[in-house]
Amino acid sequence: MRLNHKKAVIFDLDGTLVDSMWMWKSIDVEYLARFGWSVRKICRRR
Repeated sequence: MRLNHKKAVIFDLDGTLVDSMWMWKSIDVEYLARFGWSVRKICRRR
């Protein structure tokens, strides 16, 4: 993604502008699976 000619960029990391919290569990599961980890493995370690 090129940022040429952009005057501003908005980061919404806490869900104030867009409610995106519902999708994070599936994103975490998919990301961890790429490295051979599962949510269950990580939760068991705690």
